[in-house]
Amino acid sequence: MGKGAKADGGGAKGSSSVVAMWVSRARAGASLLGFAIVTYVSRGAGMGWTDAAYHGLIGAVAFSFVGWFCALLVITGLMRTAARDVTAPVTRRATAGAPEALPPPSVDAG
Repeated sequence: MGKGAKADGGGAKGSSSVVAMWVSRARAGASLLGFAIVTYVSRGAGMGWTDAAYHGLIGAVAFSFVGWFCALLVITGLMRTAARDVTAPVTRRATAGAPEALPPPSVDAG
């Protein structure tokens, strides 16, 4: 696998590579945010720079998982909305030509 192997996108991956790209971006952003927040809070609590940085790294890992989960929730919602938008016209056409439902037959007791 040379340098040009990743440049063509692999062909078979298709949309999953787009999903992976957005999820990795969300994880990276959440990691940076987690590092910044936890380091700031740790410094505010009176810790030294080294301890605050260590705590920031732990916060970055934790926020990475949160960012991954949130990104998957958002992408799943977008996929469901897109699927509903694609199938809605077909469903409308199929139900528009359907005959009205007949009432259930009555059962005579005698």
